[in-house]
Amino acid sequence: MGFVLRWLTTSVPGDSTPDLSYLRTAYFALQLGGGHIGLPLLILIFVSSRRVYRPASVINFCSTWVVYSVSYSLLLYTDRRPPSFTLCLAQSAMIHGAPPMAVVAGLGVVLQVYSTFQLPWQCRCLAPLSRLPRWILVLLIVTPPYLVFAVFATSAAFTGLKDPPSLSFENRLYCSIKPKASPFNQFAVPVFCTVILGTIIAVETTMIVQYCRRWLHVKHAFPLVNRRPSLSPLLRFRWSRLSFLALKGATYRIRARRRLVSIWKLRGISTAIRAHDID
Repeated sequence: MGFVLRWLTTSVPGDSTPDLSYLRTAYFALQLGGGHIGLPLLILIFVSSRRVYRPASVINFCSTWVVYSVSYSLLLYTDRRPPSFTLCLAQSAMIHGAPPMAVVAGLGVVLQVYSTFQLPWQCRCLAPLSRLPRWILVLLIVTPPYLVFAVFATSAAFTGLKDPPSLSFENRLYCSIKPKASPFNQFAVPVFCTVILGTIIAVETTMIVQYCRRWLHVKHAFPLVNRRPSLSPLLRFRWSRLSFLALKGATYRIRARRRLVSIWKLRGISTAIRAHDID
């Protein structure tokens, strides 16, 4: 019954998002536990441990998610409600650039895994990169996500400065730019992330096909060899797949509307009434 009362008492304006302030504790607990504590500790282990080795792409992937978490948690560091225009603008810009940054970092990890499936003579296109100094290679791996972040964040900041009413704090958890404020800001992030995620799926599919073909080739060429395949490539693929699902969930944020919320309310009320009648 409390669930039904909550839906009945929550006011949702005609073209706004619902008030999610009652989720504030759980929301910031997840942000702090994962992005402010868990991931920094994991990065520290990767960097300081001599036994645990991780490529720069993996460390960078974790770092981008720390930035992602901080972007959505800026209002945790202030008690002012509503937040100041400067803080709201900064968070809106960072939130706009965080999903593209994360998917580009995820693509870097998948490409790193894909490179382990390639034979030496199949990587001739990457031969010039092997002649570059190591620090340049690290920069080429690390910098693209943050460059993408800067481009999208700058675009959102420009929109917020040009049209201050476009900044929204309606959900009471974080500031964002209203979708209708700018067509570019409305469609650029979903389109960009969809393209990158499609590339990730294509690379993952290629890895699966190559792995199966090579395993069948080994199986027929060496019939007496141990036929139990190595689990390491499969674990790597599953890890990249989980990262893809996480990126997809983070990228496609649902913007609630009055009709949808009203339907949910009616369904919740109807379910409660039916349960009451059954009892």
